[in-house]
Amino acid sequence: MQESITEMRKVGGGRIINVTNLGGRTPGPSSMPTSISRAAGIAITKGLSKDLAKENILVTTVCIGLVKSGQHQRRFDARIEKEPNWPRPVRCPLVAWQSLKKRVTSSPSWHPLAPVT
Repeated sequence: MQESITEMRKVGGGRIINVTNLGGRTPGPSSMPTSISRAAGIAITKGLSKDLAKENILVTTVCIGLVKSGQHQRRFDARIEKEPNWPRPVRCPLVAWQSLKKRVTSSPSWHPLAPVT
């Protein structure tokens, strides 16, 4: 990153976008080491954004959610095998958002991964 900042200073500015996971803001169970490193990345971004803004170098972090991968699919399959009644994720983001919004406003005990009924 230091070399990039040096080059951006030469040309009068630029953009740095760090990509991390939501675990840096809201750690999940048994994820302390990973969550700490992600939180540190977010903190570095916040500090750099304040230090470099005056030089027209904008720094931000994009916190992505769950990305469907083989690793997550194996975890999901193992969880379903151990707990057959565990809620299945919703496939359609629009339906999931509408369902989530409805559950948040209508029920104090909702689960974001519960199936839409």
